[in-house]
Formats: sequence, C-alpha cells, structure tokens
Amino acid sequence: MSTSAQKWDVREPLPPLIPREHEDFGKLQIPWYDEQLGLAQGLSHKDVIFQIGDCLRRLAELAGLGFLADNPFWYWDKEKQKTFNADLAIADTLKLKSITAQQLLLACEVVPTTNKAKLYKDTHTSRFRNEEHGVPEFLLLYPRLDDARILEWYTLINGSYHLIQAHDGHYASRAIPGLVIKSLKKEMWKPGRKCMLIYKDVPLMSSEDEHAARLVSEERAHKAEGLMNAAVELANTQKEIADQAVAQAKRAFIEKEYERSEKERLLAIVKEMGVDPNTFGK
Repeated sequence: MSTSAQKWDVREPLPPLIPREHEDFGKLQIPWYDEQLGLAQGLSHKDVIFQIGDCLRRLAELAGLGFLADNPFWYWDKEKQKTFNADLAIADTLKLKSITAQQLLLACEVVPTTNKAKLYKDTHTSRFRNEEHGVPEFLLLYPRLDDARILEWYTLINGSYHLIQAHDGHYASRAIPGLVIKSLKKEMWKPGRKCMLIYKDVPLMSSEDEHAARLVSEERAHKAEGLMNAAVELANTQKEIADQAVAQAKRAFIEKEYERSEKERLLAIVKEMGVDPNTFGK
C-alpha cells in the first residue's frame, strides 16, 4: 500500500490531517442515513451498495487496501478537522478507525435523482471536498434503471477533477492499477448493477451473484448427473436386452441340436431293428 493520494495533486497540499480514532458516528448510527438532510436510502441506492459495494470490498481484499462503506473520515473545514462520509471508498490503509481523506484512493457516491438536496451534496459538495483533499479518483453512480446515465468518473489532474470518458465502455483506474469498470448494455442492467468491476482481467462478483452462479452450476451438475444416470440406465437396459437375445439364441440352438441328435438316435435304433426308415408312412 504505497500509493499516496497527494502524489496526484500538484497544487499546494493541505496540512496533514491528524489520524485520531473516530468516535462520532451520528446520533442514530444508521448506515446510509443522512441525518443532516433527514434522508434514508432508497431501494435503488441499497441495491448498488449491496452489489457494487460487495465487489469493491472484494477488490480491497485482493489488493490489500481498506474498504469503507459509509464510514467517517477526517477532512479540513476552514482549518477545523471534521468528519465526512462517502457512500463507498477505497483507502491506502487498513487502519480505518482513524482514517483521513488524505488516505483515500477512490471515493464513490450513489446519486439519487429524486432529492435535490442530496443530489447537490453528492455531485457538488462531496466532489469538491474530495478534490480539495487530493483524492485521486471520484465516482458518481446513477442507480435508477430509468436513468440512462451509468456513472461519471473523475480523475485528479493538476489539482482538479477532470471527467474521464470511457474507452469502449471501459474506465481504467490510475489510482488502483488493475481496476477497470465496464459499463453494461441496457439489456443487461438489473437492480444494483449497471456496470461491472474487473480486477486484473477477472470480473468481480458480489455474494449475491456468486450465490446465483453457484445455483446455476449446481443445477447444471444435477442435470448432467441425471443425463449420465439415464445414459447408464439405457446402456444397462440395452445390455439386458442383448443378453436376453443371446440367451434365447443359445436356447434355440440347444433345442435344435437336441432335436437333431434325438432324431439321429431314434433312426439308429430303427435300423438296428432291421427296419428301413424310408418305408415309414408307406
């Protein structure tokens, strides 16, 4: 974990934040509940958190990075150190209890389209705050399936965020080498998933997706086992029929041979008696 957020920011850096252990988690301590706006997360927001958030968590585990899900981090606000939250984030540290904005590599907000105050907070306040503290990358995810937008990817260049355009539907991270986010075609969208995360050429799957894939795999294995059992049963039946045919042929052969030998024995007896068998019936 050697990457530093500040190396992307060439302007005058803010003073180092003091990594004090976080104690203020809000009065209600409800995940993804905005106490300032009195706003709880919607279903589309929840779906993205569960799907994309799970994939980011797996990415963090693979890359040896820290994963934040609505966890507080320190930032400067007019020379005062305060806490702020992002919906999802990846950090260059595993010490999340005292994490600061200057340790973030990527921050992500799931953007509602129905609440203007929350929309402004995500697209302006959060973006500016992360930009000011030199967070290398900032993402806006649009969760609603009736919204044509998928995501906006901002990269810090010369101290300012620049909107990055996708290359053939792919966004490649500069702050986290190997991370690529691929926009999915509309017919592939489902709740919580309008894009796919890829790390080192391997698609990242959420627990829900892995469970679904495992069920499909088990179903296919069950069907394959059923087909194999049916094939074995058919082969056994065919062998049984063949064995019966062979046995029947053997019995017919034995009966025919017995009939022939018995006829020859009777003829021999008749001849010994001096009777011409050719005269029988005349």
